[in-house]
Amino acid sequence: MLLDLVQTPTRDGVKLDGSFQSPTTPGSAVLPVDALCLVHGTGGNFYSSTLFDSLAGRLLELGCTVLRVNTRGHDLMSTAATSRGGRRLGAAYEVVVDRRNHCRG
Repeated sequence: MLLDLVQTPTRDGVKLDGSFQSPTTPGSAVLPVDALCLVHGTGGNFYSSTLFDSLAGRLLELGCTVLRVNTRGHDLMSTAATSRGGRRLGAAYEVVVDRRNHCRG
C-alpha cells in the first residue's frame, strides 16, 4: 500500500508527522464516512501500531481514506523539529491541558 508522509506545524512551531492513504478506488466507501483519522494513545506513534496497520488496511479495503497522526506526546521521549530548532517532547513531557492553546485553529 502506498502512502504519503504528511507534516503540519502547530502555532508554537512543533511539526507533527503522520501518513495519508487513499483507497485504490476513491469514492467507493462502503461505510457512511469517506475518511477516518487514527490517533495513537499516550507514548505511541502513528507508524508502529500493528492495530493501526490492520485497521487502516481494512478501512482502505472498504473505500475509506485514512490519516494516521502523531501527537506531541508520541513515544516516551522524542526530539521534535520546530521552527526554533530541536525540542524535547513525548509522553514524559506532555501536559495535555497546555496543548489546547497550541493546537486550536
